[in-house]
Amino acid sequence: MDRSGWGFLRRLADLVPLTPDVSLILGLFFLCLYIPSRLAALAERRTPWTAWIIGVSGAILVGSAVVRQSYTLAEIPDIFYRVIAPLVPF
Repeated sequence: MDRSGWGFLRRLADLVPLTPDVSLILGLFFLCLYIPSRLAALAERRTPWTAWIIGVSGAILVGSAVVRQSYTLAEIPDIFYRVIAPLVPF
């Protein structure tokens, strides 16, 4: 029994392999969530901590995907369908 908590994270990482394609799609999703979070923080005149965390996470995921495998803008829809298609039952 691993009491440090890392065992859970290792099992979770085995369930969802973070390939460059998955990293790119998750990063783009986080960057899309960044915009409304940032606007809501500005409208309420508060510090946008959540927006920063989401934005930095998205940028790191997209950056790591681009560094590991170069992409073009024309490939993004195909990558999106390739990642999402196994999750949607037809």
